[in-house]
Amino acid sequence: MVVIAIIGIVTAFLLVIMTNDRDKRYVRAEAEKFVSAMREVQNKALTGDQFGQFRPCSFALHTSAGGYSIKTTAYDPAVPGEGCGGGKTSSVKDISAHTFERGVVRTSGPGTVAFDVPFGNVTAGFASVSTDPSVEFIFEKNAAHKYKVCLYRSGRIEALGFTVAACT
Repeated sequence: MVVIAIIGIVTAFLLVIMTNDRDKRYVRAEAEKFVSAMREVQNKALTGDQFGQFRPCSFALHTSAGGYSIKTTAYDPAVPGEGCGGGKTSSVKDISAHTFERGVVRTSGPGTVAFDVPFGNVTAGFASVSTDPSVEFIFEKNAAHKYKVCLYRSGRIEALGFTVAACT
């Protein structure tokens, strides 16, 4: 009887540990997909990725608590008066969208991160990142595991992981 009780206690303990590890893996996987998408957006801006007759002005990652989408703002050079620098833009194109899975949510960070063409200058939910050294995104599941991703004004993107350290 004592042996059965010990086995039951050990089994319950192992189930709790396995559930916590599984949740951490889910959070890490979704945060890493987000980092990959942010780098994709940055690369599209730096290369001036074009579509059809349109010329891109910026590429953006629009985020919500439940996911993100990649979009571009562009203009048609054949239309007089259109352009990026104060000119009218004529197109916002959705490139892709992703929904966070398995209960993972973004609980902190700006709603939009954009990289301007052709130099990849960063704007993150405000006019520019030049006054703030960084912005941070926090991903979590059940408020237990918080994974931090930092975007610095230089354009560097860093996944800090499960840490309380600030983006510096």
